[in-house]
Amino acid sequence: MRQGCDAGIYLKASDDGKALVITKMTDDHNHEVSQVLYSHLPNQRKITPESKEIVLELMDLKANKKMIQQKIMNESGKIVTLKDLSNIHTTGRKNYLNNNLVETVDKLKNKFNCTVEISTDEKNNLNGIFIQDSFMTESFEAYPAVVFADATYKLLDLRLPVYVLMAEDGNGQTEIAAIGLLVNEEEITLRWFFENFKKYNSISAKTRVYITDKDMKERNVIKQVFPNTALTICLLHTLRTFNREITCDKRNITLEYDNLYQHLKTVAPETVIEYYNKNWHGIRDEWVIGMTYMTGNFMNKTNNRLESFNGKLKSVISCFSTLEHFVEKLFIILKCVRLERDKNAVKLVQKHPIKTTQTPELHNYYDLLTPYAFNFLKKTV
Repeated sequence: MRQGCDAGIYLKASDDGKALVITKMTDDHNHEVSQVLYSHLPNQRKITPESKEIVLELMDLKANKKMIQQKIMNESGKIVTLKDLSNIHTTGRKNYLNNNLVETVDKLKNKFNCTVEISTDEKNNLNGIFIQDSFMTESFEAYPAVVFADATYKLLDLRLPVYVLMAEDGNGQTEIAAIGLLVNEEEITLRWFFENFKKYNSISAKTRVYITDKDMKERNVIKQVFPNTALTICLLHTLRTFNREITCDKRNITLEYDNLYQHLKTVAPETVIEYYNKNWHGIRDEWVIGMTYMTGNFMNKTNNRLESFNGKLKSVISCFSTLEHFVEKLFIILKCVRLERDKNAVKLVQKHPIKTTQTPELHNYYDLLTPYAFNFLKKTV
């Protein structure tokens, strides 16, 4: 900043050693003198260890960085940039978090009461971690009919996909059935995960349908491990794939076809027919709504439940977190989700509608069904 500036104050101790005496003072600067420039110097922006602890706590709680910045500046009287806050958070995480697999597994088993299975290759490299706590086991035991399966990414700095299995309870609420941290999504890794799920959940034999995306490896593994279970492809993924793959560029459709299509609605270019026959016609019973009607999917056409849960994961767990950080935050999310589920269940017990239906024939059904299921029934009458 100064770059050879001669300005300075020179001091020496007084003869009695009780004070400092100015011996020389030069006030000539070779640069602009500004309070703003001075306050932005790195040494002037340093904050106390106590303030750093506050920053770490608030950043860990996902507080707004601009609000944290304002709080620290008001309390310290110093300039604090958003980059300073990010650096404090990054440095703080490195100091107390790591990817120690042994410690992570110990925490899962002893602190969170989880069943944990580890998969390694012949060189003892990690392939996957199967996680299921007692709440997951009990929830799936009660509601095994429909399972939603999908993966989310970029939550771990080890680049492990987080694989989630999910069920639906009688009130339409989401229940987490199992979680897997998998190094990849190859068939051998997925088979290990689903076989462990089957091993620890004998009730999985009663699962009627798995709702997944169109990943061939995943669906092949599910068919092998659960041969008596139907498969349904998420409608949202189906429509998204069609929008992505059926394009003029990818299927060599010319504008001439657009004109012809207005007259011949039932005719499609050969490339489109080839794509459809290769990728969708053979599995039409897994994605055509009418053909999946009898699979027992409880009116679930998409994996929106999983997408919602994945959103919750990413709202709390920072991208590329360490294993320990991921596990700690995961169970914070699970506790929150379970509390909301219990709150909704309690509300059903505490509050009863004065008038359930105007159709007398439906009154008997109301006593046997949850309000969530009863509303579906009313729509069919």
